[in-house]
Amino acid sequence: MPWPNPWFVGGADHEANVARALAWAAFKGQEGVLGALDCQVRQLSTPGAGVRVTPGLTNIFAKGVGTSRQSYVNELPSDDIVPISPTTASGPRSDLVITRVEDPNVVGGGWANPGAAGPFQYSRVIPGVANTVFKLSTVRPTDSGIALARVDIPGGPGLETQTITDVMIKECRSIADLSGERVAVDKIATAIYADHKRPTSNSVLPGNNSAFITFPSEAVWQVPVPAWATGVDVLCDVNPNTSGHIWGEARMLIAGVAGAATEFDENGTSSGGGYRALVRAGGTQPIPLSARGQVTEFRLQCKQRAGQGFTLTDLVANLGTFLTFMLVFQRYPNYS
Repeated sequence: MPWPNPWFVGGADHEANVARALAWAAFKGQEGVLGALDCQVRQLSTPGAGVRVTPGLTNIFAKGVGTSRQSYVNELPSDDIVPISPTTASGPRSDLVITRVEDPNVVGGGWANPGAAGPFQYSRVIPGVANTVFKLSTVRPTDSGIALARVDIPGGPGLETQTITDVMIKECRSIADLSGERVAVDKIATAIYADHKRPTSNSVLPGNNSAFITFPSEAVWQVPVPAWATGVDVLCDVNPNTSGHIWGEARMLIAGVAGAATEFDENGTSSGGGYRALVRAGGTQPIPLSARGQVTEFRLQCKQRAGQGFTLTDLVANLGTFLTFMLVFQRYPNYS
């Protein structure tokens, strides 16, 4: 089939999907609000049975048939008031406050046509969601919309609630850039993740150990991974104590998938006294597809090369040990 007219040729007919593709490209394939203050969900000026969505700009992925890599851009010019139904004696309830594009012109949407003048984007409430939900796709995967907040409303005998206050509102917005995607209700993915810590208890990598184990035992991190990241540059250093010859390998596990191992090899001191060794895991690793856009476990594992004809000494992580951990997420084209 021939190319459609590009955006923009004066006097030519242009298709809506080309304009939506431009919006998708302008935000580098990310959806959400434009800035940190856009489209916040807050209690009413006088708290009551509803919330208000503050002004702001949104970029929302198109989910209709044939709309891959397209999105809708829009701006809310003033507060939008959204009613919230009260809870009853039957118990508490969680509602998801969203903004959704209801485009009747795309296949698969199923929305009624309000006429050529619209409107086509609304603030909506999806009642009765689990109190762990923070993404619209969890409950309505084919909707072109984004979650703005979850409202956790008390309920039950004597706890019936019809007045919504800010303490009930949980933030669910993502920012539409490469470092603003929300991966949990309390976590935003960033392009760089770094952490430094000292172990609070001793752990040992034995000299006779020839299998990978977590070392130090506290070298485990729960990291919010951006959905766009196909790979990550890893650097993890630890300086355990030892007194003799050490020879082994260190590697990083990402969601249980091991990267290439980095070798360490030191010969101790001439006096036989103790010293601090350097153990490093580093390199570039692919991010498993299932880990993208999720809070994912990163784990440092080490082993020694026992049985090679050498007497190896234990490595001990103690209160003087320091762990340095740094990740730089990347969009590597060779990782699918």
